[in-house]
This record gives sequence, C-alpha cells and structure tokens, in this order.
Amino acid sequence: YNCESLKEVVLPNSVRTIGMQAFMGCTSLENIVIPESVETISDGAFIGCATDIEVSNGNKGFSVVDGMLIGKMQHNVNDVVTLGPDWCVVYCPTDKKGDVVVADSITHIVDYAFNGCKDIETVKIGGKVEYIGNYAFAGCEKATFVVDETNEKFNVYDDALYNGNMLVACGKVEDGELCLKEGIVGISPGAIDGVEMERLVFPTEIAFNEED
Repeated sequence: YNCESLKEVVLPNSVRTIGMQAFMGCTSLENIVIPESVETISDGAFIGCATDIEVSNGNKGFSVVDGMLIGKMQHNVNDVVTLGPDWCVVYCPTDKKGDVVVADSITHIVDYAFNGCKDIETVKIGGKVEYIGNYAFAGCEKATFVVDETNEKFNVYDDALYNGNMLVACGKVEDGELCLKEGIVGISPGAIDGVEMERLVFPTEIAFNEED
C-alpha cells in the first residue's frame, strides 16, 4: 500500500486473497503474476497502478484480456465459494491508451476498475453489463462512452453514462458543459471525479427518494 518505490513482487502459490487496496499507490510496480492459488481479488487492489498483470495457467478464476484483469463472478452459498459463468473487470492499468471494449461475457465492472486511466478514449459497454461500481471510471478524462443497443440498463446522455437515471460515469465533456439528464435520481460516487468542465447544468426535473 503506497509503496511508491516497490518494483517487483513475487506472490507465493499459497496466497488465496489479495485484499482491498493491497497495492494501491504502488506506482513503480512493473509486473505481478497472479498464482494458481489466488481465489479472490478485492475491489481497488491495484488503484493507481500501471502494473502489467499475468495469471498462472492453473488459475481458473482470473484471466487477462487486452491488458485488463478479469475475474469470474463468485457465488457464496453456506460459505462454499463457487465460480459462475460470468466475468467482471477487476483492474485496468492506468497507462492503457486508446479504445476499450467491454466484451459480452462481462456482466460487472467493479469499483475502481478503470480508475485513473486518463488516456483511454472510446469505452464500449457490452450488452450484458448490468453493474458498474463506484469510481469505476474516475479520472478517465478523455473517455467517451458507447453502449451496445442490446443493453437494457445503461444509456448515454450528453457525454455521460447512466444506469437508468443514475449518473455513473463521465469523461470527456464537449464545450466544457455537462447537462444532467431529466429525471436524474443521483450521481454515483466518483462519477464526475477528474472531469474537466466549466458548467454543470441541472435539469428542470430531478427525482429524489423520500430518504434523500
């Protein structure tokens, strides 16, 4: 955690869990291999890292696709953890550039997954994505979002990504002005972090829960 001079880590094949924010801020960490024994990687384990990730061949729960670490969704029944058929995006290195395609096999993008990826551009959200976590795209200042037409949960309005009427992410804002969607019900934590804008325009209609 915040070991800025740390360049190399060798994880033994006895490690089962990589905890929340375990390598957060380890900005010099160049490479890490996820051993076969690792079953769980918590959200935000690699916040702020540009680390290249490799996964041992014997590990069935994690994989690397286009530089991104993805993991199988886990199900816990009576303290017995099993792997489901669906995948989630766990981590993307902060030095990733260009377009990002979230494949149709992905259903979740966890908290902090793309946090600090300031050079990613077009982000294509696949048709099966049903959850995007807090701070998932915080600091992605050049990102623009495209949602597959088959996705029934997410939509794009005026440069911002919404889950229904909840603002979940925003990157590049044209003309420095972001107009919020009519009927917006809230802004997720980190949704507009790092966004370069001059004006935030509120709609005439804002829907709030009674508890808000």
